[in-house]
Amino acid sequence: MPYSFWLPFLSGEPIVREIVAPDGTPCCVEINAFWDDKPNGDIRVILSIDDGGRDALMPYGHDFILSPDGSFVGE
Repeated sequence: MPYSFWLPFLSGEPIVREIVAPDGTPCCVEINAFWDDKPNGDIRVILSIDDGGRDALMPYGHDFILSPDGSFVGE
């Protein structure tokens, strides 16, 4: 997704949504986004997902950093 897509997620509060996986398993997705260093700079995005079972104690997660020009900075 482009840099502009992530800007609304910078509210400071995580976005939490209940979804249903393709196999029918209910899952919880959490998205956190914040300025990595300074406002209007790089955005760090952290995503996590769990199925409410034992995974809730250690959900699958991934993070990345996106620069204002849309380039991928790193993980």
